[in-house]
Amino acid sequence: MKKSSFVWLLIVPAIVMTFNFFFVKNQEKFFMNWTDPSYAYLFNGMNLANGTMEVGHVDHPGTTIQMAAAVFIKAIHVVSGKNPDLVTDVLSDPEKYLHALSFIFVLACSIVLFYLGSVIKRVSNNLALAVFMQSGILVSFISLTCMADIRTEPFLILGGFILVALLFSFIHEKEISTRRMYGYSIKFAAICGFLIVSKMTAIPLIILPIFLLRKWRSWILYSSGLVAFAALFMIPALSKMNFLISWIVRLFTHTGMYGSGEAKIVDVNAFKWDLWYMFRDDLPFTISCLLMLSTILFLTFAGKFKFRFWKENASLRLLMGIFLVTVVCILIVAKHFKYHYLIPADSLMMLGAYLSLRLTFPSTSKGFHLLRNKTIQIVGVVLIIGLCSFIDIDRYDFYENFKNPKSETASVMAKYKNVPRLYMTYEYYFAEVPPALYFGTCYAGTTRFEYYAKLKKLYPKSYFYSIVDNEFHQWGSTFELGDLVNKNKQTLVSFYVNDTTIVEQSLAVLRQLNRGNKVIDLKRVYVNTTTGERLYEMNRIGEMKTIPDSALVTICDVEKILDGSLISNDESLHFQGIEAKTNKEKHSGSASLELTNTIQFGMGFEIKVNVGDHFEISAWRKSAEGRGVLVVTGMNGKFYKSSSSVVEQGENGWEKIRMSVDIPSDYIGGSLKGYAWNEGEKSSIYFDDLTIVQY
Repeated sequence: MKKSSFVWLLIVPAIVMTFNFFFVKNQEKFFMNWTDPSYAYLFNGMNLANGTMEVGHVDHPGTTIQMAAAVFIKAIHVVSGKNPDLVTDVLSDPEKYLHALSFIFVLACSIVLFYLGSVIKRVSNNLALAVFMQSGILVSFISLTCMADIRTEPFLILGGFILVALLFSFIHEKEISTRRMYGYSIKFAAICGFLIVSKMTAIPLIILPIFLLRKWRSWILYSSGLVAFAALFMIPALSKMNFLISWIVRLFTHTGMYGSGEAKIVDVNAFKWDLWYMFRDDLPFTISCLLMLSTILFLTFAGKFKFRFWKENASLRLLMGIFLVTVVCILIVAKHFKYHYLIPADSLMMLGAYLSLRLTFPSTSKGFHLLRNKTIQIVGVVLIIGLCSFIDIDRYDFYENFKNPKSETASVMAKYKNVPRLYMTYEYYFAEVPPALYFGTCYAGTTRFEYYAKLKKLYPKSYFYSIVDNEFHQWGSTFELGDLVNKNKQTLVSFYVNDTTIVEQSLAVLRQLNRGNKVIDLKRVYVNTTTGERLYEMNRIGEMKTIPDSALVTICDVEKILDGSLISNDESLHFQGIEAKTNKEKHSGSASLELTNTIQFGMGFEIKVNVGDHFEISAWRKSAEGRGVLVVTGMNGKFYKSSSSVVEQGENGWEKIRMSVDIPSDYIGGSLKGYAWNEGEKSSIYFDDLTIVQY
């Protein structure tokens, strides 16, 4: 390759690298903006890198990025790991790994983009055309801005470049031998298998090789190869196929995102609006669709769709394939609309435009010679690159001085360095990393319990509140807010929710501690007007309400039996679970309950309650993994609470867990059920000395 050609083919990849450098620099931290799905893929990649064939996130299914992440995480740890344990090293500094992965993905896409240009230059001997095809990444703004994230889209973009290079090479073959046809069949199968496993939105792309491959044996080879390569790329998710199939069925049969919404295939009104937004807001995509449609109509009226012409003209067949793929993508995306779902169709835009112009202007026409003029080609390519780059910079709303406004919140939080954090609604992006790590564990499969133990050591002062289930968590364990306040005189409460109603509801949950006497004082200390983040000091100013002498105390020490069931020491209450009684372990007396994966529930009870009643329920637990919870549930099924909040450490691995229960004003039922639960853990968990304090 000539030096001048080499330099020209580097221009677009260099622009892509530069743009993404500033893009990532602007975001600063993945946990500030890209928690979902970056941290989910980080944890799944870490699973595989650690030798565990367990992935908890297979919706896309996205196993290609998980396997790639595993390889690079392992390599990064070998080269720069500070802790010999891979998991501990990643959890200690997740941003180092995410930024390294981001750079690797952008670099890989840029290299393949250069490869695309090289292939087109070699096949067509037209440098301007090669650069024109490369510039598609600048035309597709959404593709450009997705490239640096740890998600499936960089792999769709990278795979799309390779597919376009293959398609372009195929249609420029003068004569294809049977052997070369089979070679193309395998190559198409490999790249299409890679793409559809990366993300199911790429499924329409599997149509394209069918339009080009002309012998039935090549179709069979392509089809069987596609299945084989897809299975190969999906190896980490094969054990989750039932879940994946169920998710796909829900996605198809429900109107909402990710299988939510009404139980019907499409919401017609939303579908029409999504089509409108799609074409209105993505002008290059709209122009591409209209150009292909007008070319097909022109060729139809010109009588070009005769069988012989169709059979011998691979460019025409490919144009029809690309147009059909685009239409199918539009229909799929309009059902559940997000702009990045169109990336598979976007990757074919420039090839579709090239084919449209090639078929519209025959080699004998003046238009063809005009398009072949080198000066016009160079000017046109420079204008496309310059205009698209300017538009991309203008469309991306860079923060002032390339600084993420959440950094200001982070600097305020840094002043509370040794103060425990209570992150409200950890589903949102925060100015600190623990909520992102907690989010990642939710998609880590069964290995999350191993990670919880490590995270509790690395981030011992991080606590979380979930609005969805109205529970407080600390790395897999629930806890009581009162216990947190008792242990810490001051706690920094962090919000990142723009909905003030949610903020007030959450603050009301905290203020419940002031029932009867003033226990805490909530003082707002910071508001980020740009992001909506709010910080509060929660200061303990009083003592927690003590249990009155009139409180009713009921104890089950797993010693007394009456009429075939466990009973309390005062014989006032019966408890279920006698079949789990054992003398293998005990906290007091001579026995405890052994809850296993087979016998998961024990110490079940039912008590009468009234609105406004307050309960303190505790039990001693021995668990190797820190699993096992106390649960209370209402008779009407609308009241549920669980807790594994450890309030006291005993001897021989026993620890006391406790929960606080208030009967709300809208409670209907008259009674309350409670029990200890193994949580489906395979190893045995022992419970003893259950105490119910009612007042």
